[in-house]
Amino acid sequence: MKNKIVQLFILMMTVFLFSACSEAISINGGGADEIDGQAPAINGTETQMQYSVSPTNRGFNTSFVSESTSQGIWVSGSGSVTLEPDIATVVLGVEVLDDKVSDAKRRAASSSSKVLQAVKSSGVADKDIQTSNLSIQPRYEYKPTGRELIGYAVSWDIRVTVVDLDGIENLIDKAVTAGGEDITINSIYFQAKNKKIAESEARAIAVKEAIDHAQEIATSAGISLGRPFFISESSSSPVSSDYYGGMAMASMERSMSIPVEAGSLEVVVSVQARFLIE
Repeated sequence: MKNKIVQLFILMMTVFLFSACSEAISINGGGADEIDGQAPAINGTETQMQYSVSPTNRGFNTSFVSESTSQGIWVSGSGSVTLEPDIATVVLGVEVLDDKVSDAKRRAASSSSKVLQAVKSSGVADKDIQTSNLSIQPRYEYKPTGRELIGYAVSWDIRVTVVDLDGIENLIDKAVTAGGEDITINSIYFQAKNKKIAESEARAIAVKEAIDHAQEIATSAGISLGRPFFISESSSSPVSSDYYGGMAMASMERSMSIPVEAGSLEVVVSVQARFLIE
């Protein structure tokens, strides 16, 4: 009987010692993937492994630490180039109100024909003239008794591309005189033909400014600036300026010349860049 008790005690001690040795190996032993005490990397992402023991849970807790998007040196740059406009788009309009749709259409067509003839006589080619935005709508007057139909409004736009800015004032004067009480000037847009070249120049200035800014930060911090690995163009200004008329010419003296100044255009390009730290 005593021999059986001794054998059972030895068996229990053997199982206990084997379990303790297994835990010690799991905690302190290096895995096949671990090199120089560093945790293994999966797809370039650092992996942290921790062993936990509790009455209800036993095993490895693995978490992934991704590269922070704030690492490196973030900078921005801006470049601008000033241009003189060499092309303009004049949007003229004809609007007629009459009791009947047919009468309104007839009057509007007559006024538009006169305006088109005046524009062409100013030296504008047919390919630079476009009519658009035809609109026919009823007009109402609201009274205490309800709304009352007062007629029909017919309108459309005449878009003119002007390549000779010196003659733009003469063109507008002729159009206003020809259109009479029915004409409107909706807007004038100034543009530059070589805007692509200006945008490239502004972009180069913006990138250089970003690089210089990053180098200045690195020098001040006593570190070496690495290569850029992220560059984004965040904004680019449109190459146009807008002179907005939007008024009926009936209220203006026909003999008065409308002064038009082209001014200048500024092309602005902004970039954001991120540089490595070596």
